[in-house]
Amino acid sequence: MSDTFLPVNEIVQAAAPDIFRDGKAVAGEFADRIRGCWRLAEGALRRGRLAGCVPPDGGFYVTLKLEGLDEEAAAEAILEREHLLTHPGYFYDMAPHHLILSFVQAPEILREALPRLLQVLETTHRGKTGVGGNGEKETL
Repeated sequence: MSDTFLPVNEIVQAAAPDIFRDGKAVAGEFADRIRGCWRLAEGALRRGRLAGCVPPDGGFYVTLKLEGLDEEAAAEAILEREHLLTHPGYFYDMAPHHLILSFVQAPEILREALPRLLQVLETTHRGKTGVGGNGEKETL
């Protein structure tokens, strides 16, 4: 009968004061980790020439404003070439030419993946203009 109204488990109720007390340290550590991931992501993304980085206003996602690139084609190229998932901005009803990605990853993943993401944007832009880094015509 008591499951009908989804009550809080008695064990959880008894542990609640300890959970809140002990959770403060965990919450602080988590917040520090998120800030560190953001600083790392921001530093890597600001080095890109073709995508302006828009700082998050809450949440764990960063918005890249693409310069002269189609967001869907860029997201597809990043996924196909580097197996990194980004979302086109239109998934979130944003103005055209944006990519969305999570910056909450292990720092070593961010350090390794973000330069690869930026490289795909550079290559895609060169392909759009007709000439790649090796002088050959590139396409998306």
